[in-house]
Amino acid sequence: MKTRTRGLVIGSAIVLIGVLSLLINLDVLRDAEDLVGGVILLGLGGISVGLLQRYPKQWWLLFPGVILTALGVCVLLDSFLYFRDEVYGAALFFSLFGLFGYLSNRFQHWWPILPAGMAFTLGTIVILDGWNLLFDDLLGAVFFTGVGLTFFFLYTLRNEQQKLDWALYPALGSVALALLVVADNVRWLSLETLFPVALIAVGIVILINAVKR
Repeated sequence: MKTRTRGLVIGSAIVLIGVLSLLINLDVLRDAEDLVGGVILLGLGGISVGLLQRYPKQWWLLFPGVILTALGVCVLLDSFLYFRDEVYGAALFFSLFGLFGYLSNRFQHWWPILPAGMAFTLGTIVILDGWNLLFDDLLGAVFFTGVGLTFFFLYTLRNEQQKLDWALYPALGSVALALLVVADNVRWLSLETLFPVALIAVGIVILINAVKR
């Protein structure tokens, strides 16, 4: 972005914010604080994106750009439409999911997948909890399942350059914790039932192997 263009964008944003603030103070626009706040957040997000275009190596500018833009859109929508608060929380988490997914794809690194998976899991939990789609006691199972799937996805990306075999262990551990949470909250999945069923399953596997031999 050229210096002249950048100056025009920043100057226009400041003038717009000033005009909105003046109209609010003069009671021309009433109860429009959220509108001004949304415009300010969008303006700051746009500045971050503009700086990123000028300095592409400063990839960290994506974080304030995406977060501020997402918050600005949520605030503006709340000024005109009514949404449950959970919608905005989930939108923020899903924005972070998209951001970290983009970073992982751009730099071909595996580490952004971890916060991406966590953000997606938390966004899902916010939706499930906000709309009462699942019992609160089972939300822990959703969390551990999301963590397990994230690590399992890492495990599938293993190759000679990325030694990610270790990711299988936290994946299995997280899934096991999810199953324990479910078993603790569902009557027919109590330990008194699961333990005999597990023994039967192990015995069947041993019998099948013995017959094949």
